[in-house]
Amino acid sequence: MGNFDFDDEQHEELSELLERYENAVRNNQIFLIDQEALESIIDYYEEMGNFDKALEVVERSLEQYPYSSILLLKKAELLFDMKLCSKALDSLEMAAIYDPSELEIHLLKAEILTFQSRYQEAIEVLHNLIKSASDEDLSEIYLRLADVYEDNEKYPEMEQTLKNCLRYEPENEEALNRLNYCIEITENYQESIAFHKELVNQAPYCAMIWYNLACAYDGLDQYDHAIESLEYVIAIDELSDFAYQDLAEIYFKQGKYQKALQILKEFHSLGQGDEEVFFLEGQCHDALENFKMARYCYRKSLHINPAFHEAFFKIGETYEKEESWENALKAFTKASELDPQEPEYHLGVAEACLFLNKLERAISSAEESIYLKSNNSRAYILLIKTYLTIFDTETAWEILQKGKDSCRDAQELIAVEAALLFFEGKRKQGLIKFIEAIDCNVFFSDIVFYFLPDLEKDLELNALIAEKHKS
Repeated sequence: MGNFDFDDEQHEELSELLERYENAVRNNQIFLIDQEALESIIDYYEEMGNFDKALEVVERSLEQYPYSSILLLKKAELLFDMKLCSKALDSLEMAAIYDPSELEIHLLKAEILTFQSRYQEAIEVLHNLIKSASDEDLSEIYLRLADVYEDNEKYPEMEQTLKNCLRYEPENEEALNRLNYCIEITENYQESIAFHKELVNQAPYCAMIWYNLACAYDGLDQYDHAIESLEYVIAIDELSDFAYQDLAEIYFKQGKYQKALQILKEFHSLGQGDEEVFFLEGQCHDALENFKMARYCYRKSLHINPAFHEAFFKIGETYEKEESWENALKAFTKASELDPQEPEYHLGVAEACLFLNKLERAISSAEESIYLKSNNSRAYILLIKTYLTIFDTETAWEILQKGKDSCRDAQELIAVEAALLFFEGKRKQGLIKFIEAIDCNVFFSDIVFYFLPDLEKDLELNALIAEKHKS
């Protein structure tokens, strides 16, 4: 019986009612019954997904009760479910004649107009309702108006409308959820803080209000205030899994990895945890250089979601940090297979292949990364490094020029040019470029040493670096 929650007696009554109705239809008889019983039959067929049959019952019911706004509204709902919008609107027009004060008639009309992208008409319908609506109905009308603005991607208007809704019903969970989503788009975090502080005064024990306040503080990088708000969420509702995860993420962003792990441990004690939670736990261990434990957590996330390509990539990075290149290559390869459009995954494959001396694959993977993201200087650097490994300086210079053309703001390529000059034995020119590179960023010296590790012992270069650090 679908979602019908009947006891045995009610179930038996409905079954009998359906049988009587079906017999009357088969024998082409008039089926006289009260409207409430007819509505039960309609609801049953609608629950079963048999809209044609439900509509047939509505039509027969209207023969007995032609002035029933409830039946006309039900007919419009079914027609809309079948995407017969014009007929649904006609039915609503009739319903409104018989009962112009029925709120659901106008709300459904606005919903259908929104579906048809007739936004201004939908807005007019709802604004007319607002003029005469009771305080009790206003929150529902504003929520429907927010639907119109969201469908039309008018997010500032959506935000204001949801705020209007919440002024009448501060603990409306749907409105609070959608406002939080809207604030993420508009980034009106400061206004959101002020508004949710008002709501807290009206409903101090509403966890969702405190959560939205935390998100607004987080959006402004005011982490201490965000943490305090999330602690209120957990104090109000200790099963608020989203609050634990967000709290751990904030501690992670602050570099407080042990504190984040402590929060996640509390979270797991509640029996909670999805792939994102285990992934975050892996990131904390990763940052603490507990690479084996990090991989364990990343794999836990993969047990939940085997297609979680980012987890494979992070596993590859942990192996890369341990210089376990064969294992890194396997993980990077899996990530790139699951998401072939992500340039970083191909770059990971290229780097592992370079260290494993699989140079052809290193070149093709780096080129694929550049194809997907032409302004990624790291890909050009790795590709140049690969060609230098086979002493093809001519191609390396060509790639450097392409990199300069594609990554016009990438000053680190100056260090690559210095490395190429040193590689060719042009020390004087190399020194000039080296000085230019460290003038931009002293740590660009590491790029030169990436190409030519022996230069790390060069006294003159070290003297230049030391001087730069002092200035």
